Amino acid sequence: INLKAVVPKSLGDSFEEGHTYSYFAPGGGVACFAGPAGDGHTYWAISIADEKDEETGQVTQFMANKSNSDLNKVKLALLDKISSLGTDTVKFASDMIEATDPKTIYATRSKEAQNIGPSLATNDGKVVLVGDAAHAMSGAYGQN
Repeated sequence: INLKAVVPKSLGDSFEEGHTYSYFAPGGGVACFAGPAGDGHTYWAISIADEKDEETGQVTQFMANKSNSDLNKVKLALLDKISSLGTDTVKFASDMIEATDPKTIYATRSKEAQNIGPSLATNDGKVVLVGDAAHAMSGAYGQN
């Protein structure tokens, strides 16, 4: 699932102005991005991969049993997921999510991921990039 929003908050003094930032969870599964989106605003995006139990083959989707229409629950579930990573390295993402009005969160499942499945790699070990992972953040997000 991909979740994103623009929030009226800057990344803060510890981040270099005009740059985008990312965090990739060790072992995969979660990617967090943030960057400038105009004066005093930040664009953030979080991608959370489906998880596959290697023994049973059962696939679990983040928020599979929650409606994307209740954006307050989406925001809380996302904050719980980010918190579960257990690292301060991703605090920039949780700070942005905390400051986000839930009504502005856009959540969607990748059509490519639905077709390919939870293992976004081929048998020869090549990685499949889909959605926002396949391109850099637009330079327009950093313009004032």
